[in-house]
Amino acid sequence: METFVLQTHDKKESKLLAALLQKMNIKITKLSKEQQEDFVFGKLIKDAVKQGEAKASSIEKVISKWK
Repeated sequence: METFVLQTHDKKESKLLAALLQKMNIKITKLSKEQQEDFVFGKLIKDAVKQGEAKASSIEKVISKWK
């Protein structure tokens, strides 16, 4: 199983793409604005750790303070 994240330019494109994927029997899920922000935030964190700009343990400490 693979997961793709796509961003369309308008509702017409979204409807067309959703219809195509449904015809191909591919499950689709629309993300809320908050879920989109969480996804991007997670990707930024992952990239920062990968590039050595931040340590995972430091990020975990900061996130645990938000809970």
